[in-house]
Amino acid sequence: MIVNGLKGSNKKNNGKSVATLAREAIRWAQEALRSDDGSIKAQAKNETTDEDAIGDDAILACCLYVPCR
Repeated sequence: MIVNGLKGSNKKNNGKSVATLAREAIRWAQEALRSDDGSIKAQAKNETTDEDAIGDDAILACCLYVPCR
């Protein structure tokens, strides 16, 4: 599948595949986490509503997690 870039992106992204855009997003997230400047925070593996969930259910369980503070 070919997309015309992400909303608000510059024109150089036009025509890149979803896979290419996903790899770029993953690289950005990894670099942001490595920089440890506080601009992005990772979620710990145990921060979930269901530790036994797998696949898409595991993703959803992480998204539904709200920490008590």
